[in-house]
Amino acid sequence: MDLKFVAKVAQAMKTVKLLLHAEKRPIIASNVHHQYQDKYLLAEFLVNSAVASQLNCLIQIIGISEEQLAQLGQWSSSGIVSLRLRSEETCTFLREETREIEGPTHKQELSIGERVASAFSSKVVTNITEYFWKFTVSYDLIAFRGVGAELGDQLRISGRTASQELKTSRKVNPRPESRIPAVCHDVNMNWLFKSLAADSACPAFTIDRDHKGCKTPRRNADVEKALDHFSAFQGWCGLVSAYMDSLFAVDANAQQVYSFRKPAVFVPVLPLFEASEGDACANSSKGEEAESSDEDVSETLFRFDSLARDFEFTDTDNDHNRLAMHQNRLTWFEPDEAGGWKVWQQGPCVLDRQTGYIAIDDGKGFATMSLEDVARFEKEQKEVRLEATGPITATVAGFPETRQSLESMLLSSSNVNKFLAEELRGLTLCRDELARALSNRDAVATAIEGTLRATTQHLMAVGQQLMQALDFVEAMLRTQLIAAIGKEVTPTDFAEYVRFHGQRLF
Repeated sequence: MDLKFVAKVAQAMKTVKLLLHAEKRPIIASNVHHQYQDKYLLAEFLVNSAVASQLNCLIQIIGISEEQLAQLGQWSSSGIVSLRLRSEETCTFLREETREIEGPTHKQELSIGERVASAFSSKVVTNITEYFWKFTVSYDLIAFRGVGAELGDQLRISGRTASQELKTSRKVNPRPESRIPAVCHDVNMNWLFKSLAADSACPAFTIDRDHKGCKTPRRNADVEKALDHFSAFQGWCGLVSAYMDSLFAVDANAQQVYSFRKPAVFVPVLPLFEASEGDACANSSKGEEAESSDEDVSETLFRFDSLARDFEFTDTDNDHNRLAMHQNRLTWFEPDEAGGWKVWQQGPCVLDRQTGYIAIDDGKGFATMSLEDVARFEKEQKEVRLEATGPITATVAGFPETRQSLESMLLSSSNVNKFLAEELRGLTLCRDELARALSNRDAVATAIEGTLRATTQHLMAVGQQLMQALDFVEAMLRTQLIAAIGKEVTPTDFAEYVRFHGQRLF
C-alpha cells in the first residue's frame, strides 16, 4: 500500500472535516468494514469525482460555455471530439538605439614638493547599442469534431493575441523569426463527454461487473478506459503548462511574480467511506478524536446519535407528527385522512452541533432553523423562522442527490458537491490573486496565462490522484486476500504444492 498516498489523504482529511463539520464521519476506506461490492462502488465514486472535477475546471475556469458543452455532447455521440491548443509566434526587428553610460569621475593631482602643480579629472563614457524586437504571440484553445477541417466543426473556447518588446545587446533574434505553428497539442475528449448523464453535466460512470474481462474493481475494461483518458489528458495538460511557462520566461518580472505562486487547491478525489458507529469507535481508538455516541443536542427536544446517519423526532404535542432526517434530507410528515402522510417540508439539511442549528438548503442558498423552531414546526412553511446565511458557490458538474443507494457506504452526493465547490473556490481564489499580481493586461504573460497554467497543473494532480486512489482500492483487496490466506502466495509456493501432491499421486 502506498504510504505516501495515505499521508496525502490524511492531509486532505483536515479540509474534509472543515467542510463537513460534525455532520458526517468520513474515514479512509481501508479503516472501514465493508463488503466486496463496496469496492466497486468506491471505484465508480472515484472516477465520477474526477470527471466532475475535470468538467468544472473546463467550464468554470478555462471557459467552456453551457452552449458549447451541449454542442460537444452532441458531437461526441456521432464522432470524435478533441481539444487543441495551437499558437503562432513571430519576432521582428524594430529599432536600434545607442546610449551613453558615464562611469565614475576620477580626480588626480600632480604635486611638486608640497605644492599642487596641476589637477585633472577623468571618466569613462561607454557607448552601448541595444536592439529591440517585437515578439507577438497568438494562441487559441479550440474544441473540434473529427479533424476539424471545416469551421462548423470547430468551437473556439479561449485565446489571446499579445505583443511585447524584447531587448538584446546583439543584433541576433532572441526568438525564431516565425513559428507557425509554435505548438499544436491535441487530446481526445470523447470518453469524458460519453461518461456524462444524458442532457446533464452529472457524471454517470459505471463498471460493467458482468463483463467477462472484469476481474477486480481496478482491473476491468471500464476503469482502464477511464485511466487511458486521464493519462492522455494529464499529458496534454503538461504540454499546455510547459508552453505557458515558456511565455512567462519572456518577461522576467512576470516570471518572478508567478514563481512565488504555489496554489494548493483541494483535490476532491478521495477514497472515503462514511463510517458506521463501530467503525467510528474503532477509528477513534487509533488516536482520532471521537464524539460521544449518545450526545444530547437538546435536553427538552430530542436526542441525536452523533454517529448515526438518520434521526427521527416525534412532536411532543402530537404523537402522530414526525420530523425525520434521512441521508441529509429533512422531512416533516403529518398523517392525512386517507391513512397516508402529508409531506410539508423536504430538503437537504445539516445539523451544526456547535450552534444548535439545522441548516436547510432551499435551492437558493442555506438558511438556518433553530432546534426550538423545529420543535414548533407547523404545517405552513412560512411559520418557520429562517435566517439567511448567504449563497453557496455553485458548481456546474456534480453528483445528483438520488445517485447513492440507501445501502451505500459512500459519502452523500451533497457532501461530494461540497468537495467540488471547495476545489472551485480554490481555483477562483488563485485566478483572482493572479489578476491582482499581474496587472499588465497587454503583456504576453498575464493572469490569463497564469490561470491556465495553474488549472492545467491542478488537473494533472487530479488525474494522478485518481490513479493512486484506484491503485489504493486494488491494494486494499490484495491486503485482505493475504490476510485471509495467511501469507503471500508466490510461484514457488505453487510449485511446492504441485510437487507435493504429485508425489502423493504417483
